[in-house]
Amino acid sequence: SHEVRTPMIGVLGMTDLLGRTRLGNRQTRLVGTLRQSAETLLHIINDILDFSRIEAGKFTLDRIEFELRNLVADVVELLAELAQSKQLEVVYSVAPDVPDWLSGDPHRLRQILTNLIGNATKFTERGEIEIRVKLGRQTADTVSLDFQVKDTGIGIDPADQANLFESFEQANETISRKYGGTGLGLSITKQLVTMMGGRIGVASAPGRGSRFWFTAAFGRCHRQATGRAAGSELAGARVLVVDDNATNREVLCQYLSAEGAACREVESGAEALALLRAAAGRGEGFDLAVLDMAMPEMDGMELARTIKASPETSDTQLILLTSIGWEEDSALAKAAGFCAYLTKPVRQNDLCRQAMRILNLPGSCDPAAPQLPAEDPPAASPAPSEVAARVLLAEDNPVNQEVAREYLDDLGCRVEVVETGAAAVEAFGRTDCDLILMDCQMPEMDGFEATRLIREKERHAGAGEHMTIIAVTAYTTPGERQRCLDAGMDDYLAKPFDQEELRVMLRRWLPDAAMLDAGPREAAPQEAAQEAREAVLDQSALDKIRAVDRKTGREVLSKVIGIYLDRSSAELRALGAAVVREDAAAVTKLAHGLKSSSANLGAQTLAGLLKELEHRGRGEVLAEAPALFARIEAEFERVRPALEAELPAAAPLSESA
Repeated sequence: SHEVRTPMIGVLGMTDLLGRTRLGNRQTRLVGTLRQSAETLLHIINDILDFSRIEAGKFTLDRIEFELRNLVADVVELLAELAQSKQLEVVYSVAPDVPDWLSGDPHRLRQILTNLIGNATKFTERGEIEIRVKLGRQTADTVSLDFQVKDTGIGIDPADQANLFESFEQANETISRKYGGTGLGLSITKQLVTMMGGRIGVASAPGRGSRFWFTAAFGRCHRQATGRAAGSELAGARVLVVDDNATNREVLCQYLSAEGAACREVESGAEALALLRAAAGRGEGFDLAVLDMAMPEMDGMELARTIKASPETSDTQLILLTSIGWEEDSALAKAAGFCAYLTKPVRQNDLCRQAMRILNLPGSCDPAAPQLPAEDPPAASPAPSEVAARVLLAEDNPVNQEVAREYLDDLGCRVEVVETGAAAVEAFGRTDCDLILMDCQMPEMDGFEATRLIREKERHAGAGEHMTIIAVTAYTTPGERQRCLDAGMDDYLAKPFDQEELRVMLRRWLPDAAMLDAGPREAAPQEAAQEAREAVLDQSALDKIRAVDRKTGREVLSKVIGIYLDRSSAELRALGAAVVREDAAAVTKLAHGLKSSSANLGAQTLAGLLKELEHRGRGEVLAEAPALFARIEAEFERVRPALEAELPAAAPLSESA
């Protein structure tokens, strides 16, 4: 199954190259479908690879400390957007008595939860998905947890449940035809659960949804939670939760009650108004109300306006709950009377922090919209020289050779290709190259041995020279990057990689080389350049700022873009340094800030990548962070010129106002 990945990497690479040529709209759609299909097939191949490693006894679990609540929240957040696009409610809760920090394999726990929640989303067309974590058995050294993923989907016939966790099995042929998949996901999940000392099962009936449950054992650790709200901060606060979904109400009240609040819940705007007025009449008015945006009859906005319009209830502070992708202007929420809004599924920490902020600062009522950073002097960026990079490519697979050669040629590099580690060592001795791309798995002599011999030659030469060697490997296990660094390689590029990731890698290690353009060297016409900018930036986000320009006569868009461009390069460098030193707290903070400012300017793809990195930082799962950061750098190099191209268009607005 590992070898099957090799031609798939070639398919993805050639698709990427094809997508960079001049295509018509229909061709672009076809290439996009081709790439999506190839990525799906690669995912299936990875499932088979995991399965075979487990069956061969070559699969081991890590044992590291991790923060459970953040891990669960990250997984749910990553999958919630797809669920909410199907109008599904997504709710999760971790019981208050569950420890914050545990010792185990967070990567594989994430894989289990992702599989189960992903299946629940796939097989549910209406209703909700509910994830719960409760405390199970405990010993002096271990903690067992009970996990549950419940949906309101199509359900499973009892006759099909017996084989559900078997290899290459779907519930029935209709499921396989309609929804796809290998039937390996639940088999891998079961084996991972077993390796974690637990059990897995399902309760389901056709048309009545499914409830998957599993247990897993973890080691105890004594680290304290970071950033948890103290219960005394909300003690005595009276809070009303208004949501038409009963599970949501239960979870939100659980969050608030755990922090000391006195919590009530109702399911409609009419009930909320009646309860608020009655409480105010008794002199026991509510301090805070948490309102869902999407409710029948009276939505959260209308309810908020009514609450604020009445003197007897207007003192109640308000928090709005919205779904992912809510695109209303935060000014609209502020005008309705809200002090903040939170995106569902809501994290307990976020809800309690906002509640404490609002109740401790009753005069402050700023919307919780992301803020752009303050201005800083622009960071200088090195100018490339006129000399193109000379790259030695050591790769035995002809398809991979062709993909990498095309990428490098298009970037302006001169390329020499060798097919074995021994040939790479020989070429190093006779050629004058700037960098070596070293495949790790080659016949006769692999990349690790070739690197060792090259480093020996450098030591014997004694001239202080150091050749930059970038490992290229299809293995993506957490320890592979460290193995490459231990072998003497300078960095790590995971297959399949695209041209942007390669370009960023070359610019990182060859600052004086002419790695200039991200796209084809042929100049595109003005119309194509405009289309390219629009593909990189969500123009609707920029249009909102342009509207302020037209209204006020000030060059707001130019100023905001200028601030972003001045600061983002330095912030990106700081983020890269945090990734290298595996500083999870710094990764989380820096990725969060850059994510918000990027989203404000319509760089949604970049914001999405930064969000994923932020989640990895929160969960302290940074094994794949370097590869993800390379994608972030590559996307930033697309965003920067697109934003710079907006500056001339932004400036004249104030002149004509």
